[in-house]
Amino acid sequence: METVPDVLKMVKLESRSHLFPVQLSGGERQKLAIGRALSYRPEVLIADEPTGMLDAKSCSEFYEIFQKINDLGTLVILSTHNENMIKRVGRRVVELEKGKIIKDQKGKS
Repeated sequence: METVPDVLKMVKLESRSHLFPVQLSGGERQKLAIGRALSYRPEVLIADEPTGMLDAKSCSEFYEIFQKINDLGTLVILSTHNENMIKRVGRRVVELEKGKIIKDQKGKS
C-alpha cells in the first residue's frame, strides 16, 4: 500500500474519505483505526476485541479486512470472544483461561 486511498480501500472506507472521523459510525471509526495502523506497514497487527460492539454484518467485513491484511504478509493477532469469528478464521487458535493456554489448535494454512 502506497497511499491513503489504498489504505481506505483496504478497510472499505474509500467512499467515506470526504468525512471527518466524528461523522463516521463506530464501526467505521474502528476500520479507520485499523487503516491508521496499516499506514505504518506493520509486521504484526494486534487487534483486541475489534468486533466487540458490532453487528454480524460488520463483523464479517472485519474478518475479510483482517484476512486481506494477513494475506499481504502481516501477522494478525486477534483477541476475541466472538465465536463466529473464531470458527471462520481457519488458522491457529489459542484459547486462554485465567492467563493459561488451555487449547492450541492449528488451522488450515
